[in-house]
Amino acid sequence: MRALVLAGALALLATAALAFDPAHVQRLTDTGSCDRCDLTDADLRALVLRGADLVWSDLSKANLGEADLSGANLTRATLYKTGLGRAVLAGADLTETYLRKAILHGADLSGAIARFAVLRKAVLTDANLTGADLTAAALTEADLSGADLRGARLQDAIMTGTLLCGADLSETDATQTQIDFAVGDPATRLPSGIEKPSYWNGC
Repeated sequence: MRALVLAGALALLATAALAFDPAHVQRLTDTGSCDRCDLTDADLRALVLRGADLVWSDLSKANLGEADLSGANLTRATLYKTGLGRAVLAGADLTETYLRKAILHGADLSGAIARFAVLRKAVLTDANLTGADLTAAALTEADLSGADLRGARLQDAIMTGTLLCGADLSETDATQTQIDFAVGDPATRLPSGIEKPSYWNGC
């Protein structure tokens, strides 16, 4: 009896450790889409998922490094601490997507729609955000050092403590108030008419 109980407990622990639903991973790899799926902790590195439907899916702590998610629909998906280093998200829909502490170093988010997205403490170093729509996005304490934001929309974006060292915001609609709350350095490029705060001393 004890052996059966122990076996059952071990099976439950193994399932908990797996985290993601294997059937959902199979569905994603077979069809290229998986809305409302549990993909937490899944290894999805370098997958080609162009135009994938991942609405409301949970990809927390998944590894999507170098994956191609161009044009994908990630509306209201959860990507907490998700690895997206050098991933391609060009033209992706990230409206209201939860990306807190996500790793997006060197990622291509050109033309992405990230309205009302939560990017608090996300790492976007050297990311391509040209033409991205970040309207009302939460960028609090996000690291955008070296990022290219030319042509990005930042209306009502929250930029408290956002790191902008070496970032290019020269063709954005960033306001003086947003910049005053952010952190930058002499290499940060700002829109015409916006001044660098005197207290900026690097990131």
